[in-house]
Amino acid sequence: MATEHDLFETPDNRDVKLWRFMSLPKFLSLLDLQSIYFPRADLLGDPLEGTVTQMTQLVRQQNVPEFATGMSQAILALRKQLFVSCWHENDHESAAFWGLFVCILQNMKLDTTFQSLLKNLSKQSMWLPMPNNGLSML
Repeated sequence: MATEHDLFETPDNRDVKLWRFMSLPKFLSLLDLQSIYFPRADLLGDPLEGTVTQMTQLVRQQNVPEFATGMSQAILALRKQLFVSCWHENDHESAAFWGLFVCILQNMKLDTTFQSLLKNLSKQSMWLPMPNNGLSML
């Protein structure tokens, strides 16, 4: 069940628009399985996704060098245990933003609101492991 958490900033406007672009095969899978797919963070195709910025690494290295290396290794390990579904919050879609990640001619656009997504994630659900190192929430 989805619940609100202190570490997650809930938008002031719960009707704020959320956008998600995905490939046609992923969209058809969403319709077929009636579930949202959560890939493992280390498999998103960006080696820096889910890591800390270079500035943060530099500050850690300068201030606590014995801690910095271990922390970097822990973050990389955590990415193999973290499953994500990325959405963009904005009043209007941003083709320029999403164009960085997907080919416009081969994707589908989903839009919803924070409230609607939270409501649907809050229904009784079941997590299923997927063959490609992801989870699907039914």
